[in-house]
Amino acid sequence: AEQVSESSATRHVAPVEVRQADPPGAEDQCRAVGVLVIEDEKLMRRSLEQGLRKRGFAVWAAADGGEGVELYRRFAGQIDVVLSDLNMPVMDGLQTLGSLREINPLVRFCFMTADVRLSTLTGLLKLGALRVFTKPFPSVAEVAEELRELAARTPVAFSTVEDAREEGGHE
Repeated sequence: AEQVSESSATRHVAPVEVRQADPPGAEDQCRAVGVLVIEDEKLMRRSLEQGLRKRGFAVWAAADGGEGVELYRRFAGQIDVVLSDLNMPVMDGLQTLGSLREINPLVRFCFMTADVRLSTLTGLLKLGALRVFTKPFPSVAEVAEELRELAARTPVAFSTVEDAREEGGHE
């Protein structure tokens, strides 16, 4: 490929470096994995935020789903995975997932909950959650390791939250 530039009197032809395109995601390998943590319990939110930062993550933290949606809207290009509590005031985890899917249908989303009923866990996975972490966590280190792996996965579109509710995916 050549680039042509014209000045008033002469014409220059300059070679342009042609290189193969980087594989998808190659430009992202140099930056930290971005995680949006949405948790209404202040102590848990701070613990996750500090623990993930300590392990090399870029972390955005929100106290409820509404804040989380606004942060995602502003920083979606830098957020690789979302970790959200299920039960929160203002906007719960299911509503948050629905709102984030409107912004990005391929959002990588994980829930955290103290509700360990099989029907709840199965329903959340049917909605497209990549993982449901049960509280209390064994350790932030284990959560961090799993989030790093999930962030590297190719995103997949799932049915909408409304479709899954109609199918009986979550009560």
